[in-house]
Amino acid sequence: MKLHIKNVLPIIVTLLLLFLLTGCLSVKTYTVTFDSQGGSAVDSQTVNYGGLVTEPTDPTKEGSTFGGWYKEPECTNAWDFTTDTVISDVTLFAKWMNTVTDIITYKFEADKNGALSSDVIGIVESGDHTVALTVPYGTNVDGLVATFTLSDGASAKVGTTDQVSGTTANNFSSAVTYIITAQDTETTQNWTVTVTVAAAATYTVTYNGNGNTGGSVPTDGGNYEEGATVTVLANTGSLTRINDGGTSYRFTGWNTQADGNGTAQAVGSTFIMGADNVTLYAQWTPYALRDTGPAGGLIFYDKGSYSDGWRYLEAAPNDQSTSQAWSNITNVAVGGTYADIGTGQANTNAIIGQSGHIESAAQLCDDLTVGDYSDWFLPSRDELNLIYQNLKFAAGVGGFADDYYWSSSENNANNAWNQNFNNGNQNNNNKNNNKRVRAVRGFKQACILPG
Repeated sequence: MKLHIKNVLPIIVTLLLLFLLTGCLSVKTYTVTFDSQGGSAVDSQTVNYGGLVTEPTDPTKEGSTFGGWYKEPECTNAWDFTTDTVISDVTLFAKWMNTVTDIITYKFEADKNGALSSDVIGIVESGDHTVALTVPYGTNVDGLVATFTLSDGASAKVGTTDQVSGTTANNFSSAVTYIITAQDTETTQNWTVTVTVAAAATYTVTYNGNGNTGGSVPTDGGNYEEGATVTVLANTGSLTRINDGGTSYRFTGWNTQADGNGTAQAVGSTFIMGADNVTLYAQWTPYALRDTGPAGGLIFYDKGSYSDGWRYLEAAPNDQSTSQAWSNITNVAVGGTYADIGTGQANTNAIIGQSGHIESAAQLCDDLTVGDYSDWFLPSRDELNLIYQNLKFAAGVGGFADDYYWSSSENNANNAWNQNFNNGNQNNNNKNNNKRVRAVRGFKQACILPG
């Protein structure tokens, strides 16, 4: 069948019109993506050209409040869901506002507070919402300026006064409450800032034995402020320095330097405490005749060096008896007693050890304890004479009577040596005679009573 062009043309025109009409009526669509910037996910939307975006359910983010959708990540220009239309693919960005109300750092800077010589850093306790600071003694806290940092976007007030870090002054004589408002302008938290003025600095006094060989240093338990008066303690622990390199020393006081080149401090004196701890060192001077020995008696002999455990002899501070028989055994020789210097201790032991012995002048000396010292004996004849010559006769010291004193030296079975301290004469008298007794001791390293 043969088709004529005039019959086909209408069909072609109709089809063309339908094609064109279909193309013109088709609407282009675009994708709207929601970037929650760390918040919960939000589904994208497909929107026709020129259409409005449907406002989605607000996303969530821990510690933040949702602040709307914006056209850029920096959240400068907000998307208006009632007027803004879609003409291309678009991404909207969530804005978040911090709800954290923390004080992160807090301090008083010296360059902003003339009362301070250095910065004072606060202790921030976020759990308790407190800040604690301690300023030096004497600081005026009526107008201190705090420098602080807060949570991102947060602000602070004290009462109704805005707080500007490094600028606003407050009176911290009592606790100050800061009201911290979060970036969302709705969330608030009270913080308590407490400033404590430190107590005055205190200093101590320590005593050093400085080479002592016995005894203990005194202890001063005081804590002294600068400018306080300190009283120097005595040698209460009976410090001694015996046979240190062959020489014994007597305590003479204290000094701020071990070598004595500092400030001397006599026992019982006072000084004004400075701004440092103080150490006082014992000062020592070699013993000489008639010095007071460790047990409180007077030194009457120095043999020049240590041998047999001693170098110096010291007389007891007072008499042990004004009337004592030499021994209760008056007609039997002890035997083995000597007159020489250095034999008094052995003589004393022999007298006490004699069979039948009950009491004697030697026993009185052996029983003597003076302070911590119990190593006393009755002097031999020559030792007794040294007492007379170096103490009584030469200087009139020691408290000796013008009377007769027993020695530990026996002459025979019936008689023993004694000495008249009125004129120095030495005599033999019957052992049953009553005479004065004065004990002596030698300096020994191990001369202290056991604890």
